[in-house]
Amino acid sequence: MGKAHLAPGVLLGALVAMSLFVVGGPGDGKAATMETGSMAADQRRAAARAPAPAPRPEAAKPELAKPDAAKPGTGKSPATPGESARQVHHPAPGVADQLSIRWVEPQPAPQTPQDAPVRFEPGDAEGLDAFFAEQGFLMSRVREGSRPVPRVYVTKLPGDLKKLARAERRKELFLRTVLPLILMSNEELSSDRGRLLALRERQAAGDRLTARERSWLAGLAERYETGAEDLDALLLKVDEVPVSLALGQAILESGWGTSRFAVQGNALFGERVFSAKADHLVKRDGSQRRFRAFPDLMESVRAYMHNLNSHPAYRGFRKQRAAARAEGRAPSGKTLLPTLERYAELPEYLTLVRSLIRGNRLGELESARLDRQWFADRSLNF
Repeated sequence: MGKAHLAPGVLLGALVAMSLFVVGGPGDGKAATMETGSMAADQRRAAARAPAPAPRPEAAKPELAKPDAAKPGTGKSPATPGESARQVHHPAPGVADQLSIRWVEPQPAPQTPQDAPVRFEPGDAEGLDAFFAEQGFLMSRVREGSRPVPRVYVTKLPGDLKKLARAERRKELFLRTVLPLILMSNEELSSDRGRLLALRERQAAGDRLTARERSWLAGLAERYETGAEDLDALLLKVDEVPVSLALGQAILESGWGTSRFAVQGNALFGERVFSAKADHLVKRDGSQRRFRAFPDLMESVRAYMHNLNSHPAYRGFRKQRAAARAEGRAPSGKTLLPTLERYAELPEYLTLVRSLIRGNRLGELESARLDRQWFADRSLNF
């Protein structure tokens, strides 16, 4: 594939064969499977790697948990603790009025130095593109290091994303949607890791942990299936996932955000589930295989990172990441990708992800950082 961009059309030919992926969650102790998404799941069954929705009227949407609900077992909610979120319509004339953009933002405004994520539910692809453009959020500026990434929490992918005429415009819009979510999820992991390091240092100094600290450790250890006293084991798991790797896999799995699984289920990584009680979509091939659906895009990113950080299949990934840390190097998607050979049964899967990373210069985004004052310094123009 050389260094050419791996466009969605190329993915269809490359992904005709079925590919199953190893996923899992706390307590299962077994390797489950994950199936890739496809950009043309509705049009071409051979490339349909994403599941179909459970039987219901075509106009109906999956009954998912509300976006504001905390992820079970994490205690994390999209809104900043102590805040509520509400839908806000900005009455001033402008792009929002023309394109029916809907805003959701935290209320009241956070009183901390770090901006809370501004939740944004796009009405359509044109509206989302116009919003990013008005705020000066361009991937070219992020790549060159002249602009940080806004702390914007896009809840879903526009259903008409594939209707944008120019492929480069679709790709730019997908990257601007998903990159902030990856950075915010990594930020959560980094925060937990920093707290773990501080507690380990205190323990080494002979300090006694408080009841609250011990409770926090116990909850984290349960989620990652380690002993609460084994901080080294936790530190091996609680760490960031390279940005280029997460982006490359999201692109391949979701067909640049246009697969039905991604649009209807807010799923960027196609996780298989086996319980009918879980939010899911069902594949249309009659197999009744279920694939996990999410209340919003951020929960999909969090689940993907937890999968890499906890499932036994990815011990090699975690060990190599830890080795890079020990040597003072930042883990990169390029060096960690080869450890994910069990992620897919499709033989060329790692080659496809590698081509996407290289062809779309995703490695340049490894140094991208969130801006804590983005919206405080800019007018929303709505």
